[in-house]
Amino acid sequence: MPISIVNLELTSGARTFGVKFNGALDETEKAKYGCGIYISGCAVGSIASKCPEMIIGWQVVKVNKVDFRDKTMFDIKRAVMSGTPGKLYMELEQNAELFRTYNMVREVTKATNDPKHPTTIVELEKSAEGCFGLRFGGVLDAREKNYTGYGGILLLDMPKPQSPASYSTDCKLAEFLQIVNINGIDCTQLTMMQVVPVFSEFGDTMLMVLRENKRLEEHHTKANHVMSEWIDAIKEKR
Repeated sequence: MPISIVNLELTSGARTFGVKFNGALDETEKAKYGCGIYISGCAVGSIASKCPEMIIGWQVVKVNKVDFRDKTMFDIKRAVMSGTPGKLYMELEQNAELFRTYNMVREVTKATNDPKHPTTIVELEKSAEGCFGLRFGGVLDAREKNYTGYGGILLLDMPKPQSPASYSTDCKLAEFLQIVNINGIDCTQLTMMQVVPVFSEFGDTMLMVLRENKRLEEHHTKANHVMSEWIDAIKEKR
């Protein structure tokens, strides 16, 4: 049976233990995305990095015997320093949903913090039928990517009728923009064929970061024009 809870103790003569945390920053994020803190990494060469029970991505359930399930990052430093000097006790629990959610939030935030490339954020909830109703364009597959020298997908107009995308004002404003990130996944070099399996990893919420990419938009327009000419030529032969 897989281990779902671990208890660990760190002893350090230094001022820090080298544990890195992620999760709800404050009450605002806690209300929007849910409560919880998890282990996001360890400083190189630190006491934490040498601890086999320190599992990256697992939720911090207790810190120095204080229940941390409903705490935020605002509380973590005080809790770590509240115990016996040089000692840190933690209880960790597997929580894949917490890790996925806040990893997505941080990656999306990182993607938007580029002053040279303004971004648009689109958030959608799945319909009762289990779809978002989006349409994509851009670089089709690996062969086309090798030919052009770049990948990328665009959010197109005319989403599926009566779908979440069709009712979204944000989607209308983002038409023909490149999708650079979906739920924390970097999509800048993905092709249309590659993005399809990515959808299976999404839950009921899709958070997209989009930005202008004229080269990709022109490629899509040109590819559509070539396809239309090809279809017309076939029709004429018939």
